[in-house]
Amino acid sequence: MKRLLSLLLVLAMLGGLFGLQAAAFAPQDELTWALTPYPVILIHGMLQSDVFLYEDDVRVYPHREPFPEFDESALIRQLLFPMLSSFLFQMDLGFTRALRTALLDSAELLRTDAQGRLVHDFRTVRYPVSLAELTQAERDRVYATLPVRGMAEHMGEENVYFFTYNSFGHHRDIVDELYAFIQFVLERHGVERVNLVPISLGGTLFNGLIEYFPSVHSQLSNVVITVGAMDGSNLAGDLYARNLRFDNRNLYHDLFPELLGDDVLGTIINIGLRFVSKPLLMATLNTVIDTLIGEVLSFHTNFLALVPSGHYAQVRELWLMGESHDYIRALMDAYHQAQVNAPNNIMSIIDQGGRVYVIAEFDYDIVLPLGHTHQQNGDGLITVESAGLGVTAAPFGETLSAEHIAGVDARYISPCRVVDVSTALLPDHTWLFKEQSHETTAQSDVIIRLITRLVTDAEHVDVFAMPEWPQFNWGRATRNHYWIVRDILQILDDADRALTDEQRTQLEEAAAAADAMFANTHVDPAETEAVYRALHDALVAVGVRQPHVPPSPPSALSRGFNTLMGWLNTFLYFVVGPRGFFDPFWRSWTVRW
Repeated sequence: MKRLLSLLLVLAMLGGLFGLQAAAFAPQDELTWALTPYPVILIHGMLQSDVFLYEDDVRVYPHREPFPEFDESALIRQLLFPMLSSFLFQMDLGFTRALRTALLDSAELLRTDAQGRLVHDFRTVRYPVSLAELTQAERDRVYATLPVRGMAEHMGEENVYFFTYNSFGHHRDIVDELYAFIQFVLERHGVERVNLVPISLGGTLFNGLIEYFPSVHSQLSNVVITVGAMDGSNLAGDLYARNLRFDNRNLYHDLFPELLGDDVLGTIINIGLRFVSKPLLMATLNTVIDTLIGEVLSFHTNFLALVPSGHYAQVRELWLMGESHDYIRALMDAYHQAQVNAPNNIMSIIDQGGRVYVIAEFDYDIVLPLGHTHQQNGDGLITVESAGLGVTAAPFGETLSAEHIAGVDARYISPCRVVDVSTALLPDHTWLFKEQSHETTAQSDVIIRLITRLVTDAEHVDVFAMPEWPQFNWGRATRNHYWIVRDILQILDDADRALTDEQRTQLEEAAAAADAMFANTHVDPAETEAVYRALHDALVAVGVRQPHVPPSPPSALSRGFNTLMGWLNTFLYFVVGPRGFFDPFWRSWTVRW
């Protein structure tokens, strides 16, 4: 149950995740273009600011972000007796009531007032100065979040700013803060424009900015929207709209094996669910959803901003119509209009001399208990339609129809025939990366370098003007490549280390192959993998790393057990049906395929 509760809560957070893993090294490209005279403001994604909890003006360690804490012992004390009695009698004997109380206690740090502001004293670490004026530790913190040293070296750290905010904060308040920050930077530098890089959840802040403050349209020069949740995330939309894969077939046969990658544990969970009556099981699931969404996340405006415009009417009707949500409803109605108006607002920026570029990702799959899991295409968290401002894509694993492709300029169809950029708002200014996951975006040296080029260029560029940056590219994550190259260079520079000629040659050739890979902005996944293997093998040869040991194949007994469990799961579904072992038999005929 603890695993399920954590999963359901995390689902609401996934829409804006960006770069939670350490960022990659992004080599600095040779400066061959004229630099913009305007400063750059970086607007990060979710959970990328330092946010600390204070009590009586004293910082409480280690709480950085207000994550709910599931205290296992406390949960057992609260839930054990009602859970056992409900299981014994196969009916809800106070279990869902105790579960609701336990959930609210665990989510206490997420509690807000009626206007959606956190009631606990969380304070965000602010950087109201340029990177040049930060301490070395603060600069390192920024670079660990976004590897923009190349950008800062080109522009000068005095011209780069990092806007921070609490991901669990109040959306409109943060938008207001962003507008004030832009005005501060403009006045500080004595310029008429700034450059912006809104990333992931930062895309929703950008939507609000250009809707609520139309005067800012003329104050923007280069805007590089990077994997932005411009029309939200279907994951957040499905969660808030209760579009969950808890129908009979999924709940009693398909879901958990898929979630766990066909692991036998998923099959055992599906079978184990049958020891709970279906009414009790559904009451438990509904309590989790109604409590976490209805009483917690329905007051969190940053998460509500991740609901796509197409889901909003349903979400509004489900959660925002009560008197307790009057303020939230008005706020989110205004933001929904910002989503709808975003294309016009972006064109207004362009009409007033600004330039807007878009970077999005596609063909990265993710399996979650949500309705659109297999009906979307994107980076695992945000669809390419949302991040790409109207890009058309086939569902994951499929291609566009021949009829669709026949009516489109072939330049805008990806070589894999999965995406059509001609339908996007800015087809000539949109770059797409295949099989790049949302959370590893910051580990792609190619994406970071493309952001640098677009945001710092004084001239107007498009996908046809820069052949070194193809519109359709492959994703890659090169964090590990960089760290291995660093280790190799240290070994080669160590005069006290004894190396054979063969070892030295292998190290030098591996490092040279990595340099060639980094220099190639036309990503080749095979090259990326081959270079990593060469780097790793070079360190193995000098005893720094252990060779990869392939996992042992499962034993015949294990394979037989897994097969037996799969057969049993299918047998029970067709014989017992979508019900618990203790449910009336007639429920077995309520199958929904």
